[in-house]
Parts: sequence; C-alpha cells; structure tokens
Amino acid sequence: MAGAGTGGGGGQVSDASPDADGASAPDADSGEAGPPQLTIEQYQLAIAVAWCDRIGECCGLDSTRFERDECINVASTGFGPDGVSRYLREYGGIFPSTLVFNPAQAAECVNLQRSRNCPTADGAERRTIYATCVTAVQGTITSGRDGCRTSLECIGNLFCKRPGDGGLGTCTTLAGLNQPCDDPNANSEQCTYLGIPSGTSNHCSAFASTGGTCVGPLAIGDSCNVTQECGAQLCSTISGTCVNTQTYPSPSTCSNFTKAADAGSGDGG
Repeated sequence: MAGAGTGGGGGQVSDASPDADGASAPDADSGEAGPPQLTIEQYQLAIAVAWCDRIGECCGLDSTRFERDECINVASTGFGPDGVSRYLREYGGIFPSTLVFNPAQAAECVNLQRSRNCPTADGAERRTIYATCVTAVQGTITSGRDGCRTSLECIGNLFCKRPGDGGLGTCTTLAGLNQPCDDPNANSEQCTYLGIPSGTSNHCSAFASTGGTCVGPLAIGDSCNVTQECGAQLCSTISGTCVNTQTYPSPSTCSNFTKAADAGSGDGG
C-alpha cells in the first residue's frame, strides 16, 4: 500500500495548531515556554505527520481504519506530498552550511499541510503550499560557484547543474524558453526555480529525462505528468490532465492508507 499516497509526489512532527482540547497557547508573560522551533533535521518528518493526519481526516478514517504509521513512513522517506521534500531527502539528515533554514516559515508549511482543503483542491492552494514548504530552506551559493548537491543550495533563479559522474555541481542560470533542459528531478527545476509553478512558468519537455526544451505551460485538458507542467498549476492525479480543481484526496490515496478489513470480523451470517 505504499507509493501513490503522497499526493502525486514520490516521500513529517505533529500538528502545530492549538491542542485538541482547546487549550490556549502560554501567555508570553506567564513564564511558560512555548513549543520548541522546528529544526531542519525535523522538518521532513513534520511535513509528513501533518499531511498524513489531514489525509486521515479527509478520507474519513478513524484510528481503527487508518494506516497512519505507513502513511508517515511513505511520506517521510519519499518525496513528500506534492514533492515538497524532494530536495531534503537527498541529504540523508546531514545538511550543509550552504542551506539556511527558516523555522517560522517551516511551521507555516506544516500548518498548511495540516489544514489542506478537502474534498477538493485547486492550483492556487497547491502552489502556495509547495512554494511555502520548499523555500523554508534557502540556498546561498551564487551563480557560477561550485559545491551544490541540489538546487536548494543555489540562490534564486539558479539550478544545480550536476556533472555526469554524480559529483557536486555548479549553480547555473535557469534556461529560458526554447532553450535545452534536462529534468532529473521530474520538477522542471532547470526551467523554473525549484519547480515552483505559476500560470506562465516554463517546464521541461523531457519529463524525468534528458534532452528536452523549456516550453510554456499546458492548457486545461492537456495530458500532464506533474503540476509544474500546467498553466492551471494542477495536474490531476486522477485523470492525468491539467485541471482547475480535483477531488482531494484522490480515491487511490484514501484506499492506499485504509486498513484491510479483518477477515475474522462480522456476525458470520
């Protein structure tokens, strides 16, 4: 039951909202310490937990029917929901000094994951969540400088061009319209910064491959692989086409994380 449950991504700490019993946050003058800030090492898991808890709610699954641990494992070890953890997972928990983590923005990302709209999703929400989550970690390597492992380490409007031998790469200016591109991360990062889509952003024609060209966005109804390809900023995981809205979570996501019925249950009638 793994894999497809990450909202179209590949592969997370609990809700950052007030306690379930309605208790308010500690008063600033009371001397009580608030919750500790997230660290970059905790971030991927925090995203996964928040997303999975919302998935359980939106799918109408209680604790007896929800494969919560499996959901968290899939989302925290893969690319994460909508691919927001694609870069983080490349570091294996050891993050270089070229990355700067913003804990306040990371907390905002977690809250957005925890409060996703259902039963429908649209492109504007999807873009806001993706952009907020991905850019909570910022790079500091400038154009033409070596030493990047992923494009996350490069400043805005650059991508990390890795050598064929798999070594560290060089932060390089994004390719323009009709210029050549490769798409090793399946998010068009060589055509649009960190794969953050907009209604007019370019995408690489060679999805998850090499030898492509940066081209303009696809129209509603066009076949798509990922949201980065669509002008509407949403590629349906149900129809595989660019859409304005889709059912969220998809039926397959809900079924992937629903516990199988106990074969021994029932009244035997």
